[in-house]
Amino acid sequence: MMQNNDGVMLASRDILNYINELKELKEERKLIEQREKAIKFEISKFMGENANLMNEEGLIIATYKTQTQYRFDSAALKESRPKLYALYSKPIEVRTFLIKE
Repeated sequence: MMQNNDGVMLASRDILNYINELKELKEERKLIEQREKAIKFEISKFMGENANLMNEEGLIIATYKTQTQYRFDSAALKESRPKLYALYSKPIEVRTFLIKE
């Protein structure tokens, strides 16, 4: 493995193959997720306002119910109480892996 002083490495043939395979997998996942979304849409459209879907034996096979979720609005806190926001904010470092297209 070659590494220069800029922290840049030259990819080996195996690593290049992994990168290409990863790109293909990401595209396959995208297509699968699009298909999943389309299928969920068709089922939920069929269900309409009904919360439960059952099969011929009377077993519930899917539900489509409204849920209430609560999420913390950090942007609102930052605007309305900036000192409090700063008191509880802390920087974190993350290392993100990206494949360049």
